[in-house]
Amino acid sequence: MKKRLGDGDFFLLNDIGSERAEQIIQGLVDADLYIARKRKAMSDRHVADKAEPLAEEDLDRIILTAEEKVELDTEKDALYRQILDEYYESYESFLRPGVQRLVVGSFSSNLAEPLGYTTRETMVQIMYEENARFVAELEGESAMPGVPVTNTPQGWAAEKEKYDKHLVVKRAFYNRVMDRTAAYLTASQAEQFKRLLNNDLRRFELLIELTEIDEAN
Repeated sequence: MKKRLGDGDFFLLNDIGSERAEQIIQGLVDADLYIARKRKAMSDRHVADKAEPLAEEDLDRIILTAEEKVELDTEKDALYRQILDEYYESYESFLRPGVQRLVVGSFSSNLAEPLGYTTRETMVQIMYEENARFVAELEGESAMPGVPVTNTPQGWAAEKEKYDKHLVVKRAFYNRVMDRTAAYLTASQAEQFKRLLNNDLRRFELLIELTEIDEAN
C-alpha cells in the first residue's frame, strides 16, 4: 500500500504526520483485504451455482455481475472515504497520475542522487498534463475528416500511417516534457531523462519496423 502512495510522497505533500500516516496505511490495507474476501465470496457463490464442477484453470474466469461490481466499488469507495476523511480528495488526485509517478519514480531511483519529492511531484504533474494533451491530439488525428474511402490506404498501409502519426505526436509530447522538466533537473539528470524518453521512442520505432517486415513476408 505504501508503494501505491508513492513511498510516502502522499503524506509529505499533505503534511500528514507518521502516526496518522500509519493509521491510513493500515486502514487501506484492511479495506482492500475485506473487499478481496467479499469478491471471493461472490465468485464462490457463482462456482457453487454451476451445474458442472469447474476445472482449476476455469476458476479464474468466473465473472461477477455488473450489480456485484458496482456493489464492491461503492463499498470500497465508502471505506476509503471513511479512512482518509479530509484527505480523500487529495488521495484521489494523487492517484490519477499513477503511471507517470511510476515512470518518474523509476527514473529517480536509478540516479546517483534520487530526486527530492517536490521535484518528483512536479515532474509527475508535468507528464500527466502533457499526456492528457498527447491523448487529445491522438484523438483529434483519428477524428479528422478523411478523404473518400476509395482513396484511403488499406490493410498495412493504413496501419503504418496510423503508427507514423502516433510517433510524430509522441515525439512532440516528449519534447514538451523535456522543455518543461529541464528547469528542475541538473544537466546530467536532464540528459539521462532525455535518454529514457528517446529509448521509449526508439522501442516504438522498432515495433513499426518489425511489423512492417512481418507484413512484407
